[in-house]
Amino acid sequence: MTSTAAVQDRVQESPRDMNEARAVKQTRPVYTFDFPSGIASTEVQSIGLVQLTSDEEIMATKRASNNPASMAQNLTLQALVEFNGQSVSMADGSTETAWRKLSPKQRGLLITAYGELHTPEDSDIRDFLASQKVRVG
Repeated sequence: MTSTAAVQDRVQESPRDMNEARAVKQTRPVYTFDFPSGIASTEVQSIGLVQLTSDEEIMATKRASNNPASMAQNLTLQALVEFNGQSVSMADGSTETAWRKLSPKQRGLLITAYGELHTPEDSDIRDFLASQKVRVG
C-alpha cells in the first residue's frame, strides 16, 4: 500500500514537474550496488541510486514531516531509480513497491549507500573548512 504522504506528494507534483524530474534523473549517473550474497535474495539482487537535486531533497523532506527516521528513508526512496536493473519511479509508485520487497538489512544498506553518495570525503571537509577567510566591514 502506498503511503498517504507519498500519494499527496505525487498529487502535488504537476506532470511537467514529474517529466522534468525524469529527464534530470536520466542525465545523471546511476550508482549501482549489488547486495552481498548473505543479504541478497531471489527477489532482490541490485539497486541503483542517483544523487538528489535540492528540489528532490525538499520533496523527500516534506514527505518525512520532520521525522528523522522517516527522513532518511524518504531521501533514500527519492534517490532509488533502479531495482534489479529495472527503472523505478516515485511518480508511479514503483519505488515504494520495490522498497517493500527489501529486508531490514537491505534497507539499511540502501540508507548507508545514500549517505555515502551525499556526504563529502573527510579531506574535502578539511580543505573546505581550511579555506575559511574572515572579513570585517
